[in-house]
Amino acid sequence: MDSPANRQSQIDEIRRLIAVEQSPDFKNAPVLAQRELQLRKWRLIHKHLHSHPFPTKTRLSRGEQWRDAINYIRDLGEMEILDWMLLQAEVAYNIENGIHDLRPRKNGPCHDLLMEYVNNRKRKALAVYKWVVAASEGNTATDKTLTPAILKLHSTKGTGGTENL
Repeated sequence: MDSPANRQSQIDEIRRLIAVEQSPDFKNAPVLAQRELQLRKWRLIHKHLHSHPFPTKTRLSRGEQWRDAINYIRDLGEMEILDWMLLQAEVAYNIENGIHDLRPRKNGPCHDLLMEYVNNRKRKALAVYKWVVAASEGNTATDKTLTPAILKLHSTKGTGGTENL
C-alpha cells in the first residue's frame, strides 16, 4: 500500500490526464498523442486501483455492494468507470427485485471485477496505441489503405452493431 500522499498524487495525475483528454485542444491533437495519453491514463488508473484495494462488504446486498464501491472510485473523475459501476449496481438491483436482466454480470468481490474491467481497458488502449504506431510507420492497413471492397465487407452500416468486427 502506498502512502496517503502518494495516493493523492496519483489521483491528481489521473484527474489531470482526464482534464487534458476532455479539453477542446485534445480533439485536434495528433492521433498518436491522443492514444498515448489514453494509454497513460489507463495504466495509471490500473496502478492506482491495484495499490489501493477496497473491501466488498458482504453483509450488504449486491446492489449496495456496488454502490459502496462507487465511493472508492468517485474521486478519480473517470466517467467511464463510474458509468460501468452504476450499470453493475443497476443490474444487481434488478436481479434482487426479480427483474430478469440480460446484461452481463459476474459474481465476486467488486474490487476484483473492477480490476478486470480496468485491465481490459488498459489492454485495449495498448492495442489501439500499437496499431496507431504501426499505421504511422506505414506497416499496417488503415481505412486509407484498404480497398473499398474490403471496407464494405467489414462495414457495420445497417447491422445495428459491430458484430462484424
